[in-house]
Amino acid sequence: MKYLITTALFLLAACGHVNPYGVDAGNPAAFMPAGTSIAAPRQYVFLCYERPEMCRLPAGEATRMLQELHRITRAKFTVKDDGVIDTWGRGLEGDCDDFAYAMKEGATNLFSSFNAAFGVATAWVETGQYHMVMTAETTDGTIVCDIRQTQCYPWGALPYKWDQRQVGVKWTKIGEIQ
Repeated sequence: MKYLITTALFLLAACGHVNPYGVDAGNPAAFMPAGTSIAAPRQYVFLCYERPEMCRLPAGEATRMLQELHRITRAKFTVKDDGVIDTWGRGLEGDCDDFAYAMKEGATNLFSSFNAAFGVATAWVETGQYHMVMTAETTDGTIVCDIRQTQCYPWGALPYKWDQRQVGVKWTKIGEIQ
């Protein structure tokens, strides 16, 4: 009898009539809240220290593949002014932020197991213009992929005054800590 009830619930759930987890996806309360930033659990810090490949994109071959993705994306990308209203992530055309998000999407697709390693950062460049780049956290450090550059570079190698960066879904101010 228990098997029959379990099977019936499974079939109803498969048909969309019952959610076996009791969660209504149309209800905002069904989504786990983002919460506030806190320090990482000590065990996570130890894990990342002892096995950095679990938390960051392994350098070496992955960095070479990122360089190739950067080259291909730059070749396909059409630089175009957003106009009066700046929008982000318009695919393979637009300005620096659109390029950063095109790179992030490509990198996430290429390295789906490491999607948390990719983000974006903003900075003032040497001309005084505000600018956005894609970042990749690797075992060798943070790599920056920038439409203004012919290849990706370690973040400290660029003459930028860094302002903010995306870490997961949160943004952090980094200008004061450079």
